[in-house]
Amino acid sequence: AVQHAQNQNFAPGSLSYLNSTLESIVDCGKTYDAVIASEVVEHVNDPKTFLINCCTVLKPGGQLFVSTMNRTPAAYLLAVVGAERVINLVPPGTHDWSKFLTPEEVVGTIEAENVLCEFVSGMMYNPLFDVRLQHISPNSQEPVIVLAGQGFCILFN
Repeated sequence: AVQHAQNQNFAPGSLSYLNSTLESIVDCGKTYDAVIASEVVEHVNDPKTFLINCCTVLKPGGQLFVSTMNRTPAAYLLAVVGAERVINLVPPGTHDWSKFLTPEEVVGTIEAENVLCEFVSGMMYNPLFDVRLQHISPNSQEPVIVLAGQGFCILFN
């Protein structure tokens, strides 16, 4: 990451990297302009507490982007059965379907922390062609990746 920043010619001190846990950042009271948790929520011990902590470390007016799988039968088939058991894309046990959250649960958790979600959408991943297909409705049965933000919320898959 540091080498990437150097290769991009960022001004010295304009970008820093931190190897820490979210809980440690919450404990020290540090806040950020943007928080990105991509494909993390479904792997943490307590997904809702994780989302609350993401909101806690977000500066007022900041952007929070979260991507995660929707808890649907299709997501179970794609992530657990397909990725773990059929094509062995990831090791067995990587995904715990009970930790997948619905878009309503993600939005509800985030908005309870006073982070307004204004837009919701969904996407479907096609592993055969390594393509993400956008869907308009987050209420479909397809797995959904969720992106959310302070004053802004997008749900994908």
